[in-house]
Amino acid sequence: DPRFSITHLPPQPASIFCRRDHPLAQQDRPISRQQILQYPWSGVVPSSEASLYALFDLKPGTLLPWTLSSNDLNLLRETTLTSDSLLLTWCSWLEQDLRDGVLVDLMPSIQPGWPADLLTITNAVVCQAGRTLSPIAQQAVDSIIANAER
Repeated sequence: DPRFSITHLPPQPASIFCRRDHPLAQQDRPISRQQILQYPWSGVVPSSEASLYALFDLKPGTLLPWTLSSNDLNLLRETTLTSDSLLLTWCSWLEQDLRDGVLVDLMPSIQPGWPADLLTITNAVVCQAGRTLSPIAQQAVDSIIANAER
């Protein structure tokens, strides 16, 4: 759409996370894809349903277990820490929680695994074309792009 200027950001590695005492994190055998479907999911923006159907070998139109979609990262984090909900999101914003051991990345335990290039989240910065951003908005966009490229 020529009315918009779109800056595509590099794909961000993504995974499936849960609290450390979640039943899947405690299990001593590999986690099946079917088990992931048995728990509620949360995330910032649900990923493309087509890619999720492919990841889980599901027929298009199958009901996926999304229960919470929010852009409030604190809400998503707290929901994951206090429930059996699984968080599908990019990895970088949870690094400290993973180091502290309060959250667990389930991806290494899921069998069969997925190729890393399928486990990404793509984003873009969208602005009105031909319009100049305010200085603070331009600073925010520049910061988002710089952080995404790291």
